[in-house]
Amino acid sequence: MPRSRRVWIVSPTTLMAVLNTARAVLKDVETRRQIHVIKEALARLAVEFGRFSERMHDLAKHIRLAHEDVEKIQVTGGKIAQQFQRIESAEIDDRPASVEKLPGERGQ
Repeated sequence: MPRSRRVWIVSPTTLMAVLNTARAVLKDVETRRQIHVIKEALARLAVEFGRFSERMHDLAKHIRLAHEDVEKIQVTGGKIAQQFQRIESAEIDDRPASVEKLPGERGQ
């Protein structure tokens, strides 16, 4: 009779174990019922993670390029500072500076 009515007889010492087992079984049943929703959500998450990964790679590339540009600017700034120091200390070269000709210019 108790089985047909789904009645479980438990003692005070086994009550929590039976309740935890029943909860786990119910949760498993619900999870199995919703597995397609979980799979769809994971597929969308995978697409977004792919975008995130590409964007992170692009950002790292831009940061690396910006770092290289900053280093080049520092080198140029150092050269400009040296030129200013030479000018201030009157150590100007007597030789003429090389001037690049623009395309189409003739020699003078």
